[in-house]
Amino acid sequence: MNLRKYQDAVLNGSTCVDPKDRFVENVLGLAGEAGEVADVVKKSIRDGESRPVRFVEELGDVLWYLTSLAGQMGFSIEELASLNYQKLHERHPLRYPDVIE
Repeated sequence: MNLRKYQDAVLNGSTCVDPKDRFVENVLGLAGEAGEVADVVKKSIRDGESRPVRFVEELGDVLWYLTSLAGQMGFSIEELASLNYQKLHERHPLRYPDVIE
């Protein structure tokens, strides 16, 4: 999948018109979906059964809100990943070599 096209689709798919409302929706949505990822892990431990499909579905929702927030702040998802990797490389150059393009 082309992440640029994915981000364009995400940014065009929001129903919030007001940028402030959209920002709040995205921040709260990201927090809520991260909580759902944690809930899947909790239930897997509690019930003793793996739920990989549910886990991946919730991670996809996290990606959606993260992608939307990045775009709203003027960053592509690729730029976000690159900036994050640069930070990790600066902190731990042996673990994160300078090889990402």
